[in-house]
Amino acid sequence: MENAIRPTAVGKKNWLFIGDAEKGETSAVLFTLIQECRRLEINPEEYMTLALTRLPAATNHNVHTLTPAALAPELTQNFQAQAA
Repeated sequence: MENAIRPTAVGKKNWLFIGDAEKGETSAVLFTLIQECRRLEINPEEYMTLALTRLPAATNHNVHTLTPAALAPELTQNFQAQAA
């Protein structure tokens, strides 16, 4: 766990003046999504591209389908298809 948070801990000094509290919260959400992608062994850039292209059509009833865990099987299938 310590190694997982090391980049964030090292960057604290650089991010000290990131802006107001809302920007800090936004950064925390983005860091959480990226770390979850890494934990699930999916490419964070591919996840963000897929999730953000589907976000405009999402509703509050189906937004849970855009989490890294929900999209991991699809991203893994896409990766395997590209490798073949």
